[in-house]
Amino acid sequence: MDLMSIHVSFLLFESIFCFLSALVSVSDKGFKNKRVMVTLLNISVGLLLLAEFTYYLFKDQDQLASYILVNLCCFADFFIIDFLIIAYVVFASYIIFGQFSLKKGAPCRIRLTLCSLIGLVGIVMVIVSQFTGIYYSIDEHNVYHRGPLFLISVAIPFLAMFIFMTIIIQNARKLGVRMTIALMSYVLLPLAGGILQYFFYGYSFMEMATGFSVILLFIEGAIDTKREVIRVSKTEVRTGLANEHGCVEWLNNKEDRKDLLNYAVIFFDLMKFSEINRKHGMDMGDQFLHNYATTFSSFMDDDEILGRAYGNLFIAIVKKKKLKNFTRLLEKMDVTVKEGDNISVTETISARAGVYEITKDDQGGEDIITNAGTALSLAKSPRTPDIVYLSEKLLDSFEEQKRIVSDIKIGLANGHFEAYYQPKVNSVTKMLCGAEVLARWRHNGVIKRPGEFIPLMEEFDLICDLDIYMLEQVCKDIKAWLAAGLHPPVVSVNVSRRNLKEKDLAAKIDEIVMSYGIPKDLIEIEVTERSDEFSIPELREYVSSLHKHGYSASIDDFGCESSSLTLLREINFDTLKIDKGFIDKEQSKDLTILEHIVTLSKALNIGIVAEGVERESQLKILNSMGVEVIQGYYYDMPLSLEEMTERVRNPLYNK
Repeated sequence: MDLMSIHVSFLLFESIFCFLSALVSVSDKGFKNKRVMVTLLNISVGLLLLAEFTYYLFKDQDQLASYILVNLCCFADFFIIDFLIIAYVVFASYIIFGQFSLKKGAPCRIRLTLCSLIGLVGIVMVIVSQFTGIYYSIDEHNVYHRGPLFLISVAIPFLAMFIFMTIIIQNARKLGVRMTIALMSYVLLPLAGGILQYFFYGYSFMEMATGFSVILLFIEGAIDTKREVIRVSKTEVRTGLANEHGCVEWLNNKEDRKDLLNYAVIFFDLMKFSEINRKHGMDMGDQFLHNYATTFSSFMDDDEILGRAYGNLFIAIVKKKKLKNFTRLLEKMDVTVKEGDNISVTETISARAGVYEITKDDQGGEDIITNAGTALSLAKSPRTPDIVYLSEKLLDSFEEQKRIVSDIKIGLANGHFEAYYQPKVNSVTKMLCGAEVLARWRHNGVIKRPGEFIPLMEEFDLICDLDIYMLEQVCKDIKAWLAAGLHPPVVSVNVSRRNLKEKDLAAKIDEIVMSYGIPKDLIEIEVTERSDEFSIPELREYVSSLHKHGYSASIDDFGCESSSLTLLREINFDTLKIDKGFIDKEQSKDLTILEHIVTLSKALNIGIVAEGVERESQLKILNSMGVEVIQGYYYDMPLSLEEMTERVRNPLYNK
């Protein structure tokens, strides 16, 4: 194969490559504008190379068809070269001033406009040449000849390339080495090819070099896409911050591992952010998140990083010497969002945080982030402050908690929790008139009381499982009592307000009770006033649904929270269980409040149960106020199933 054959084959190869790369560009899911421009460039260069290839196939042939094709190919060649000046200016402008957001000053605008005008002049000159032969001519033997102004056809694209090269050089520092080289190659390669072509007549070095620049563009685009995929994998979409993986990589990529010892990791969770979402809507909630992150980041140095794990969870990797400044931000930060053109809304946002000060330079990023996450888990406990610094002692405590929680899950699965019953007694008739079910955990042969496991179950979101477990146990016991011919009293079952996250909770309770075939009036559902997981409207809907299904509802620990009267006004409870704090100390102020609660309850036709009664003096005070139903150690302590069965058989209290 001779040199010309190789030359023509390479033109065909580059042409096919350009069209294929155009197809790849169309399917690219990257920037839409860049995709369109790259596709246009690839198709244009592909047509240029195809025209050159076709020219070499049909030149020097005397047939009319060959003559027409050669003329068309030559016109396309000159036209596309000048058109590419404009296309390249638009593409490179987008890269420099769009993706890299560099400022387009007056000198740059003038040069860009000049480049485009040069391209337009070149296109006009190509059209004029078709009628005058100033660039080239095709003789009667279908042979190509350069015209008298051929040098102008070369000078026009060279001049435009030179001018644009000055813009690239001016912005090289901001563009970076890789992008500068890539953009310069689109100028320098065709320039070098054009010079070769001028001296080596008969070869299409300029067109081949232009095709080669497309190959480089394709390779650069593939590298760019790969980098973008990697970047996106380390970026949280809604805020543009690093995600947890990005923070781990940041730690792992620290070249000076000793420098890690100067850093601390803060894993923090914005408190009550759901209230902001409910108050202002999700869109404004997202804006509050974004502005919070922006404000927080403004206090950080270039060698520190803020990331967002998910939801309201953030990760900050900061220098230890600045920890106090950042913890003050976590305690309280005012964040402002524009609601309209002239309206701004400000919310004070606080956070719970776990802080881990890095002490080992050989730790991996995942372990470091995990330690900070462990500290945050401890900070969410009701028994700890909102900002917790991880220590070995705390870490051991957390591991112990996880072990106990694991045992609790096993206990729920294997029936290790037992129902104990605290009797309710009518102090006038001395008869058993009700009971409240209480959970006991038989763990390693020892009976554990609620205070030893309920807080952990609430913290690790297991309390709902326990509530349903105890409801089923009560239904099973009542069914057994009925089968034995006994007359069981109404049993109160505490169903935490956290269960309200489950849709149709009342229907689920009804389904469980109905499955055991016991009367609904033997089950009462208790709600603890202290829980504020859900709003009053949600609680009102829940109690109303219980009533529709045929169940009574009571409010436990009434009077211990500020929302007591609001609950009475908004929700139709059947029974109030008075918090034992009112009768523990028997102080005059407490007793005055208690007397008014009793009066109010009677006026609203709501039943009353006094819990925590231990002394006869307390009983006399309650009886004097008209409170008859008593629950507490004065009459009985919580009873096991066997003891409660015996009490149901003998409901009279002689005390």
